[in-house]
Amino acid sequence: MRLTVRRALVVLACVAIPVSAVALPPSCDSVVSFVADPPQRAPSDHFRDFTVKQADLCVILSTYYEVTEDQWLHAYHHVAFADRTGTATLKDGAALKWLVRPGGLAKLSQANGVTVFLAREKHN
Repeated sequence: MRLTVRRALVVLACVAIPVSAVALPPSCDSVVSFVADPPQRAPSDHFRDFTVKQADLCVILSTYYEVTEDQWLHAYHHVAFADRTGTATLKDGAALKWLVRPGGLAKLSQANGVTVFLAREKHN
């Protein structure tokens, strides 16, 4: 069976089911529920008191800068074994997974695979 460009576009349009996506990062007002996962065991107690509460996530959503994944991975210092994770549900029902690292890094991920990388400070 020969597939023309027009038929291919029709097939793609039928197969590509849109997934509800929200603009990331969302506003703090759109967060209706917040859950923080228990911290993972770490080889050091250095960051044992580092926690992320809903108010902390609100500060991140309103003040952190969006950066590229490459910048996030290579232009910033990452603290080992101190990630804090959890989920947030938005007013429209969308669920976000969040990750916050000490030192000013965060990551938000949607179920559809869209991920936003955030940093407290933006490098030139």
